[in-house]
Amino acid sequence: MDAGKDRGDHLLKDGSGGARDNVPQTLGFKLRRVVLAYTRHFTQIAPKGTIPTRQLGSLSLIYRNPGLTPSELKAMLMLDAAQLTAIIRQLENRSLIRREKSPVDHRSYQLFTTDEGADEYRRLQKIIREAEDGYFGTVLDAAEKQVLIDMLDRLLVSSRE
Repeated sequence: MDAGKDRGDHLLKDGSGGARDNVPQTLGFKLRRVVLAYTRHFTQIAPKGTIPTRQLGSLSLIYRNPGLTPSELKAMLMLDAAQLTAIIRQLENRSLIRREKSPVDHRSYQLFTTDEGADEYRRLQKIIREAEDGYFGTVLDAAEKQVLIDMLDRLLVSSRE
């Protein structure tokens, strides 16, 4: 048997319509490729100057959870402190979020969207829907998308246990 064949890998299109890749058939590898492909798709359809997806995820969580602490946000995003600090600083520099001292623990602070941040979040929801429909809607119907969301939620919950 040829050493390069049948190690559990199969030839798949690389997604570009070009050359074929010999790619691993593992969930982790597939999930990573889907995330990268979706991020590329989102970046292509989003207007120039739209905040990057990592900042968008943070803005979304802060908008939906007013008063979220940086520690809570860090846990939700599964980021390290340095990454989170950079994202918070970038969102503050764009005037999309603000920090306020915690009324409970004055050593800590809470995160809130500014009016401009709330407007930006609402504007981006339309772009997100278009991106998801354009990327996932061509392959999955509504029921399949919901099944995928449910499965991903189960995986995330199990990773926290």
